[in-house]
Amino acid sequence: MCKWHGGATPRGIESPNFRHGRMSKYLPRGLRDTFNEAYEDPALLSHRTAVSLLDVRLKELLERLETGEAGSLYGDLQSVWTELQAGFREVQRGMRNEETWGEIQSVLGEQARAAALEWRRMVELRQVLTLEEGMGIITTIMESIVRHVPDPQARSRISNDIESVLGPAGERES
Repeated sequence: MCKWHGGATPRGIESPNFRHGRMSKYLPRGLRDTFNEAYEDPALLSHRTAVSLLDVRLKELLERLETGEAGSLYGDLQSVWTELQAGFREVQRGMRNEETWGEIQSVLGEQARAAALEWRRMVELRQVLTLEEGMGIITTIMESIVRHVPDPQARSRISNDIESVLGPAGERES
């Protein structure tokens, strides 16, 4: 063929109508048409839209620099964040204090139960007297002394000996 009858027309990969099918052959039928339209669109490779969007974004960023908006907002945010973290630490410290007080209360309860058990054990072993029992014993001893010791000086010495062990009567009542 001659160049006037199509001989100079590019063929194969040089042809503008060449389709390799590398992606379109895997697409479902409904998407092939959309793919082919995008493939044929000469404006698809235009960067005009991207350049316009980037220009708008650049102007927005430059305006922010003029007003100092970004720096002051960041500083405010950082200040609030620092206060928030301090608040969280206080809450955690308070929670630990509450837990500690709970443990203290539990230990005090256990201590009281253990003391009560020990008191009962000592009473059962007759190692502890109640106040009534003690006073009853002293009264019985004093009555016996009055009955059997006629000498007032001897009774006075016995009374002093008992006071030295128990303490003066005024101190015992308090």
